[in-house]
Amino acid sequence: YATTTGTGVTWDYSTLFTYAGTASLDTIKNASDSPDYGDYSMADYHDDLAGGASNYFTNYQDSVLSYGYTFTVDGNNVKVMHNIDALKMMNLPMSYGDTYPDSTYGTAEVFSNSATTAGDVVVTADGTGDLILGPTTFSNVIRIKLEETINATIDLGMFGTAQGTVTRTIFSY
Repeated sequence: YATTTGTGVTWDYSTLFTYAGTASLDTIKNASDSPDYGDYSMADYHDDLAGGASNYFTNYQDSVLSYGYTFTVDGNNVKVMHNIDALKMMNLPMSYGDTYPDSTYGTAEVFSNSATTAGDVVVTADGTGDLILGPTTFSNVIRIKLEETINATIDLGMFGTAQGTVTRTIFSY
């Protein structure tokens, strides 16, 4: 539903299904319970997403800050750490149409090599309306769209350095 924006819209995920006997694998945990906590020690929470991805964040009265995330590429774990300048995922409160830019700086581990990172993000409250999950409808929902581009300079030891870019779009309801 990337193009479903505006006011009074409906995001209908009622047709999504899981396999019999499975449960949601998206679990919010204390960050200190994560095996990667040493790399994300500023975070209070660890969002353990299904499929090998995690997000480390802290909720404040006026914002939600991300201290980085992990994901898997070709069976290898990649860590992006916003450990110099955290990423502002949400400015609170937000209303439809609110938008702001942010920047982030930090380090990363990519295929066991270290990297420095610099990135930009644009966060927009791009819709309000109804969110349908299974048989349940949630009304007066706001959707927050985060578009991020992180550039990395990767140290490959005796092979020199390489450049890489991570882009991601996240929708939070």
